[in-house]
Amino acid sequence: MKERSPLSLLIRGFVLVALIDLAVIAIVAMLGWWSGWIYLEDFQRAINLAGILVIAGGFVGLLVKMLRSHSRAEGEDQAKPVGEDADQIQTTDQIWLSKYAFTLIFFIAGVVCLVIGILLI
Repeated sequence: MKERSPLSLLIRGFVLVALIDLAVIAIVAMLGWWSGWIYLEDFQRAINLAGILVIAGGFVGLLVKMLRSHSRAEGEDQAKPVGEDADQIQTTDQIWLSKYAFTLIFFIAGVVCLVIGILLI
């Protein structure tokens, strides 16, 4: 598997954040249109609430991952073979990023939604 550069991972993260935010704002706009909202404060509150829900979704994903890894660790001993695959050793930064990438992306997307909601005033 080809290793990605840090810049490509950063760009991929920004694209994911932008796509999540666009989807959230489009959903809020559709709900507002169907509900007949005419005041900007309604949209602001809805976007802020959506941002909080996105952040909460990221933390729920982290909780689920932690519970799965905890139950997997209790159920069986997962010893990995050492030797031939020495080039596949991951650094602690890569391990941290793979563990918390979902939560980090959703946290940043939620914060961006909150900032957009605040800027609508």
